[in-house]
Amino acid sequence: MRLSVLTYNIHFGKRLDRIIHWLTQFPPRDIICFQEFPQKRISEFMLTEFGSIFGYRFAPSMRFRKKIYGELTLYRKKTVKLLSSKIIWLGTNRGERFIMRSNLERSSLVTRICYNRQIIVLANTHLISVALNKPRYRQASILLSALERSRIPTVILGDFNLSSIIGKKKLLLIMKQFGYTTLGKRLVTHRLVGIRHQMDYIFWKNFSIGTVFIDRVKFSDHYPLLFNVRINV
Repeated sequence: MRLSVLTYNIHFGKRLDRIIHWLTQFPPRDIICFQEFPQKRISEFMLTEFGSIFGYRFAPSMRFRKKIYGELTLYRKKTVKLLSSKIIWLGTNRGERFIMRSNLERSSLVTRICYNRQIIVLANTHLISVALNKPRYRQASILLSALERSRIPTVILGDFNLSSIIGKKKLLLIMKQFGYTTLGKRLVTHRLVGIRHQMDYIFWKNFSIGTVFIDRVKFSDHYPLLFNVRINV
């Protein structure tokens, strides 16, 4: 059995209507992890056809222009059972407080789910943007220390705001120290003024994942990542 997962930073939900239409073009994923989802539009989203298919949990993670955005994790009720959820707060910094006028901490939304009688821990994560890499390494360490150290299959995914051009090597080292692995090759998940690099990552331990597919739809400055988690029957 394979658990299908999608992770996507939707850039403040500016093109949410088009994203909703895009999602209807293929069978529903078992898990959908959004970053930068506008809190005020959750009820609108759940009034679409997805409301009857998915349950959800939300974690606020940033405030921008007086609006709150965060991680939205959707789970397909037909195939996935939600066991628990919690928010791990990762802190903020002076840059975000000054530029974004936000005192809201970044966060990771951690859910424990059951799929095909297998418990899985999933951390939908969005690290700080207005900063050098050092605060991001610190946030990653906070998250890793807060997660359970057990044999339960665990996946950490989302927007790490850490470019593969610089700083990725140290991030991989930190994750490896806690037993996590990732894809060996660099993925292009973000574009900025002609720069094409990786900002979104998938880390896992105690199981394996299949091929990661990147759909280069232009609804955000990020691309969605789609993959399967291999579950032993």
